[in-house]
Amino acid sequence: MKKAMAAIGMIGALLAALFCMPFTAAASYSLPDTVTLHASSALLVYLGTEQHHDAVIYEKNADESTAPAGLVRIAVGLYALRQIEEKNLDPATATGTYSHDIESVTDRVGLSTVDMKVGDVWTLDDLLAVSMLQTASDAVGTLVAALSGTEEAFVAGMNAMAAEIGCTHTQFRNVYGLDDPEQYTTARDMYRLLRHASLNYPKLTVLLGYDEYTVHPIKGEQDYWPTTNQMLRESSEYYYTPLLYGRSGYTESVGHSCASVVRDEGQEAMVVLLGCKDAPPAKSTTTTTRPSGDGSDEGEDDEDESDEEDDWEEDEYPAFTDTMTLARWMYNAFTFTAIVSKGQPITRVPVSLSWTSDSVVLVAGESLSGMLRNGVELSQLRYDIQLKDDDLIAPVDKGQVCGTARIYDGDELVGTFDLLAAETVSRSQLLALFENVWKVVASPVMLIVLGVLGVLLIVYLVIGTAHNQKRRRKKQRRVKRYK
Repeated sequence: MKKAMAAIGMIGALLAALFCMPFTAAASYSLPDTVTLHASSALLVYLGTEQHHDAVIYEKNADESTAPAGLVRIAVGLYALRQIEEKNLDPATATGTYSHDIESVTDRVGLSTVDMKVGDVWTLDDLLAVSMLQTASDAVGTLVAALSGTEEAFVAGMNAMAAEIGCTHTQFRNVYGLDDPEQYTTARDMYRLLRHASLNYPKLTVLLGYDEYTVHPIKGEQDYWPTTNQMLRESSEYYYTPLLYGRSGYTESVGHSCASVVRDEGQEAMVVLLGCKDAPPAKSTTTTTRPSGDGSDEGEDDEDESDEEDDWEEDEYPAFTDTMTLARWMYNAFTFTAIVSKGQPITRVPVSLSWTSDSVVLVAGESLSGMLRNGVELSQLRYDIQLKDDDLIAPVDKGQVCGTARIYDGDELVGTFDLLAAETVSRSQLLALFENVWKVVASPVMLIVLGVLGVLLIVYLVIGTAHNQKRRRKKQRRVKRYK
C-alpha cells in the first residue's frame, strides 16, 4: 500500500510539474476578419515576469516544420555564448582568424559576406555581433572554427542544446541558414530558443537589438555593418519603435521569417513568423514546407542579389508587416491587468488525520498579471485546480506548496501559479494510529493472510464437526450394544 501511495504521489508531482510548463493548452483567440497574415506559421506570446507566466495570445500552425533560414543564427548565438562561458573565454580578447579553409566554405555556400580577408583576426565579440546582424557567412564560419574547430562539431552542440531547452521539432545541419531537408524548426521551438536567450543570455538579445555595429579587428580593416532587420533601422519604412530585438531571415522555398520581441507601455510580447510570402495563404490552407532555397537574410543590401530578391525589395517585407500587425492587434484588443494577488484565497480543500480542522484554505503563492481581452471581467475567468495529492494529509505547514492553479479565459490559458496552505494544520496521533492500523489490515499481504486463516478456520470447523459427528455415532452404537 505504501508503494502504491508513493507511486500516486510521484504521478501527482509529475502532473504538477507538467502543469507548470508553458503551452500545455492550445490558444483559442482568433484574429478579426479584417486582419490577414502572410505567414504560414505564427506564434504570438505575451511574456510574463517568469516563463511559466507566458501566455499564448495567438497561434497558427505553430508546430509545423519549416526551414529556419536566418533564424538559425539565434541558435548559433546561444551556443556560441554557452561555449564562451564553458571555456571561460574573454570574448573581448579571444580571437578567430579567417583562413583559406573558411574562405573555401564561404565561396561554396555562396551567401553574402562582410568582406573578411584571409589572415584577418577578429575578436569573438566582433564575430558574434556581425553574425547576429548580417548574413556574414565569413564571420560566422570564423566564429564556429574558433569555438568548436569544425562546423559539424558546432552543429552537434546546437542540436544537443536545442533538445535540452525543449525544442521537440527542431534539427540543424548548418550554421549559415542554407536550406537542407534535415534542417527545420517550428514557430514554437523558435519561441523556446529566443526565450531561453532572454532569460539566460541577455547579451544575445542586446546584439539582436543593434541597428548597426562597428568592427574593430585585431588585424584587418575597421568597418560598420547595419542590421538586416529593417524594423530596427530608422531610415527604413518598416521601422517599428516598439521592437526591442529580433532576427529576420529569408529562404526562396518558404519566403521570409522573423522572430522578434516588442514592448509597448512596459508589456513585452514575442512574435514568431515563418513562411511569409507576398500573397497571403488562404485561411483554410495549412502548409508544411521543407527547405530548398538559399538561406539568406531578408532586407539584405547585397549587390549580388537575384532578380527574385530584387522583386522582394520592390514589394513589402511580409514578415515585418505581420510582426507589426500582430503586435498592434494584441495591444489594441487586450489590456494588461492584475489577475491574482499574492496571498489571495483561491479554494478550500479537505485535510485528513486532523482533529482541529477538516479542510484548509489554499492561497496564491505569487501575484499574477497578464493580458486580458478588452471587456473580460475577472469573474468570468475559470480556475483549474490541480493538487499534488488527491487530498491533503496532516500535518500541513503554512506556506506549503499544495498544488497548482491554472487560469483560463474560455479555453485560453492565461497564467499558472502555485497554491500554498494559508494555515498550519496539525496531525492527530490517534487518527494517525488508526490510519496505520487500517493500512496494515487493508494491505494486500494482510488480506491474503486473513484469507488463508479464514480458509484454515473453515477447514478446521468442517473437519472438527465431522469428527464430532463420527464420535457421537460411535458412542450411540456402544450404548445400543449394552442395552
